Amino acid sequence: PDRVAAFGYAHLPQKIKHQRAIKDEQLPASREKFGMLLDANRHFRGEGYTAIGLDHFALPEDKLSRAVKENRLWRNFMGYTDIRGLEMIGLGASSIGEFEDMFVQNRPVPSVYQQSVEEGLAVYRGHVLSEDDRIRKHLINDLMCNMVVRVPDIAGHSADGTVERVRSTIEDLKAYKEEGLVVPHGDVLEVTELGQLFLRNLAMPFDAYLPDQEGVTFSRTV
Repeated sequence: PDRVAAFGYAHLPQKIKHQRAIKDEQLPASREKFGMLLDANRHFRGEGYTAIGLDHFALPEDKLSRAVKENRLWRNFMGYTDIRGLEMIGLGASSIGEFEDMFVQNRPVPSVYQQSVEEGLAVYRGHVLSEDDRIRKHLINDLMCNMVVRVPDIAGHSADGTVERVRSTIEDLKAYKEEGLVVPHGDVLEVTELGQLFLRNLAMPFDAYLPDQEGVTFSRTV
């Protein structure tokens, strides 16, 4: 195939009821899952594929591979893409729409969604992005797509302290040079092949909302 997506299984039985049929002891431990990720990387790289961001592989002539070489890869709710700035309208129960300055989600229960469509509006929740959100969105996307950590071009000096906070976080990440995850070049960090395996961990410090998510269960980074 031109492209392969190798997602890790996210076990969230608290949110996804049918996953409760799978017992925790039946699942591989984090060390085993990491070994599976390494195996996938070795196999697909050995077959000539380019490693794309978190969990994709593509042949050299594929659009995603070309986008990686040209530092213009992007990521949205559907996965990796070579198109930036595409606004998406989500159709169907629970689907998410993405726009430049907001996210919106449709009602998750099909029957309720259908009734909402007939009444004229299926969207039931969303988030309008602040300037801080948009700056962090571009930074995290650049990190997860193009393996570069830097202050985005869209960030002006009047960005309400965001630029200063982001630069401080970038400085903190320079410590990962010792582990071989990043290579500093002035105010810019380049993510190494090893660091690519830990993209989520490198991105988490830039998530301004994460410290307030006490008690919320997420899929594991490894």
